[in-house]
Amino acid sequence: MLGVDQAGPVLGPNSLQALELTPAAIGDAALSDREKMTVLSIIDGGYVSGMARTHFNTVHAEQRTGVSDEQFRSAQAPLLNAAMTSGRHPKLAALAEDSFTQDGEAVFEFGLRLLLDGLETFVDRRA
Repeated sequence: MLGVDQAGPVLGPNSLQALELTPAAIGDAALSDREKMTVLSIIDGGYVSGMARTHFNTVHAEQRTGVSDEQFRSAQAPLLNAAMTSGRHPKLAALAEDSFTQDGEAVFEFGLRLLLDGLETFVDRRA
């Protein structure tokens, strides 16, 4: 399903039922109906689907390419090390070594919290 390009929503009983729950989930927030649907599109259609697609692609990369994640990272390491010691990327070189080795679930939760906190701030400013 994640590999299917959906230029528009595929309407069916389950998708319509999920859509029906959106106004209830957002509640009495100071948002127009159009804004509520936009929030749904941003969070579900953009963020959640995008993160799920990235996870799916990561999990299935070895199957598609025949190259394990460890093999891929080992092949990239010399290039990355050369780039980081070249002086051309001082901001990246200054990052902690573990900056790019994050747990996917933790990244998802952090991003979703940022989106929801931003939405809450936006709505509170209108009230």
